[in-house]
Amino acid sequence: MTISEIFASEHLMNWTSDHGASQTVLQTTANDFAGKACKDPSYQWITQESDPACHSEKHIGQFYTVPPAHIRNVFPCGLPRRYIQQMKTFNEACLMVRQPALEVISYLKKTDFNKPALRYVFYGMRGTGKSLSFCHTVHFCYTQGWLVLHIPDALRWVKDCTGLLPSSYNTSRFDQPLQAVEWLRNFRTTNEQFLSKIKIKQRYVWTKREFTEEGSLLGELVDQGISRVKSSSDVVGALMKELRLQSGQPESNFSLAVAVNSVNALWGKSNIMIEDRRTVRKHIHNPVMPHTRLLLFSFRRQEVLCVPCLTIIRRVFDAMNQLSLEKCYHPTT
Repeated sequence: MTISEIFASEHLMNWTSDHGASQTVLQTTANDFAGKACKDPSYQWITQESDPACHSEKHIGQFYTVPPAHIRNVFPCGLPRRYIQQMKTFNEACLMVRQPALEVISYLKKTDFNKPALRYVFYGMRGTGKSLSFCHTVHFCYTQGWLVLHIPDALRWVKDCTGLLPSSYNTSRFDQPLQAVEWLRNFRTTNEQFLSKIKIKQRYVWTKREFTEEGSLLGELVDQGISRVKSSSDVVGALMKELRLQSGQPESNFSLAVAVNSVNALWGKSNIMIEDRRTVRKHIHNPVMPHTRLLLFSFRRQEVLCVPCLTIIRRVFDAMNQLSLEKCYHPTT
């Protein structure tokens, strides 16, 4: 039974799920919607408009269906775990149209790509829909043909990491080759149309026998990192560098959206330990650096979407004061 069928059912109050883990959540949701529907029977909970660019204030509070192909391409990973459980239960993916997402989308539509990049931050209490509003906005960028550089959970780059290796590029840094390969695969899935269009501007040497020549396609650079796990972290850095340099050039034929969830983790303390039990500082943790550069340095034809993780600020990382937070997003001040 899909969400549309549930909302259309006359027995909504009595509907239960055969999935024990989700039954309580689904019953609570169904009862809540049923109560509101009784107050306004004419209210439509489902909108047939599946294009985020066409959503407006009249759609606030309604659910729209994300095509399965878009779920596979835009969100190969990064969706909240409980939301994925509901997707499996309902056999479809629906997102609620919320005012914050509409506001950011309206700003993105009016973006002047001749000016430095703007940064948008979804913030609020836990459970208020930050991550799904963020996903709604990322879906909009994808449907508009933007190159989406999606970091679904920055916290994973600095916490509970396995497989650390000393960097071959800089011995004071550490690589996470397995996570780098996973991220490159997701990047390839989301931006497949750009891999054969963008050419790299520099020559990169990985080993004595392996290198990527200037003028090679971006897809060749990504494939290098996926097929050679040892150099995958360096490939991530090279990829970030190429996108940063090319996105602001007049000859560039793509617009870049940098989307980061749990963005404050990039400035928090890492709990990764090395052999002598010293904590690895975040700025020597190799995969974090390219993402931090993308956020700190303004360049054209790019927008930055962020979701801070407030729980992490309270429980894991030291809270930033207001001045430090402003410096993160306004490095020139």
